[in-house]
Amino acid sequence: MFVSRSWLSLIVATVALASVGSVSAASRQERLEQELQQRFIAADVNHDGLLTTAEANGRMPYVYNHFALIDEDKNGLVSMEDIRVFIVAQMANRPALR
Repeated sequence: MFVSRSWLSLIVATVALASVGSVSAASRQERLEQELQQRFIAADVNHDGLLTTAEANGRMPYVYNHFALIDEDKNGLVSMEDIRVFIVAQMANRPALR
């Protein structure tokens, strides 16, 4: 399992829609959040709640490709919260949906 670029784009669009108050978009956001969590759990092969680049490689390609940016404290590990923070930052840097 992995988070593809198109899947991340779907998360971004869904969160943007949810921010304008759409109940169905909020529900979809919850489902996408759950899927991201499931993918993270599947990638976390040693079940320590953190991903290394080796764990992300092949399992969460988007995280693997952006690992250095997600790993802000440069300890070689990323948590689910680190990934969420990165996604939110990426959303903030995108042009507004119209």
